[in-house]
Amino acid sequence: MKTFKYVGDETNFWIAAEGEPNLLKIEATGSTTDGTGTMSFSDWNAVAPHKAPAATEVISIPGL
Repeated sequence: MKTFKYVGDETNFWIAAEGEPNLLKIEATGSTTDGTGTMSFSDWNAVAPHKAPAATEVISIPGL
């Protein structure tokens, strides 16, 4: 898969260059005292989006 890599001062981002422009990976490159690491993202849209409940299933509580 082709990706775009954006390089920041202490963080790198990989974005899909084909199809939807989803975030694929974040890499923290700061000093070890600030914390470093990598997060990878996959299975975008694998779970169907939630739908709002029907109006008959919604209640209103005064004061909240």
